[in-house]
Amino acid sequence: MSAGADTNPAAVGRTGTALLLTAEQLGNLLNVGRSTIWRLNSAGKLPMPVQIGRATRWRVAEIEEWVRAGCPSRDRWNGYQEE
Repeated sequence: MSAGADTNPAAVGRTGTALLLTAEQLGNLLNVGRSTIWRLNSAGKLPMPVQIGRATRWRVAEIEEWVRAGCPSRDRWNGYQEE
């Protein structure tokens, strides 16, 4: 995902790509709606997001790895991360 006009420059890495995604951006990346992202998150089917104040964001690098791993549930994903 490249830095666009709606990307906060403070959230962009040295390569010019966003480091964190909003629910809307994650939905666009996964081709699902924002409300689906929140349902998946509540059901424990997405990697754990990070909280920045009241904002919820997902790490781009972690989402990319999660997709490569086959989109496992959060519990299984956390197990992969600990190995």
